[in-house]
Amino acid sequence: MLDVTKSEEVSRQIETKGPFQILVNSAGMNRPKELVEITDEDIDAILALNVKAGFYVARAVVNGLISSGLPGSIINVSSQMGLVGSPRRTLYCASKHAIEGMTKAGLGNWSLWNTSKYSLSDVH
Repeated sequence: MLDVTKSEEVSRQIETKGPFQILVNSAGMNRPKELVEITDEDIDAILALNVKAGFYVARAVVNGLISSGLPGSIINVSSQMGLVGSPRRTLYCASKHAIEGMTKAGLGNWSLWNTSKYSLSDVH
């Protein structure tokens, strides 16, 4: 088992067991609440799993692909909430918008390396 919210663990495990040529980045959680009811703990937990973990895993997988010279694909599983808003979903929507942005910006970064070898996509 791997706690994807722990950056060092993610890097160590993926480096040890990789390189991985396909990543489906799908970890996520939701705690539906009104904005004024959201606690700091809610913010930390949701952003740690829904946003930071996705960055940690993608970064480690991409590092492995680049160092090995292998082609690869990353699929970031988002949500329709990454495109719209919904009542009692302020924090969840913010986290899914972040994944959308990471995916769009990541495509630009990968184009610097070699677009024929890498793909990055989003699933809602």
